[in-house]
Amino acid sequence: MAARVSNEYQDEIKESFDNLSGADGMLLTSEIGSLFRTLGVTLSPDESKEMARDMDPVGAGKIGFPAFLKKMGEVLGHSGSEMEIQAAFKVFDKRGRGQINMKELKE
Repeated sequence: MAARVSNEYQDEIKESFDNLSGADGMLLTSEIGSLFRTLGVTLSPDESKEMARDMDPVGAGKIGFPAFLKKMGEVLGHSGSEMEIQAAFKVFDKRGRGQINMKELKE
């Protein structure tokens, strides 16, 4: 069962998607793993390929935001609380080091 993605988190997902997508608003399926990583989810190469097949069943090599958001909702349904925690952590971990110091926390 897919989880409902909060509006705030949906905005973060959309921003990350837009940063990696082309001028046509489509994301190359080869970038799916990178996009998940920016959102705090690490996929193996096989998992990335499986996700690509799920979101792009005709093999066009590109996906739109609605397909990605639907898949992200499915991922959240399996690990929603962990995903929300990782997303919150990323807000404070501005340098992407996997650490938050007191200065960053106060900002």
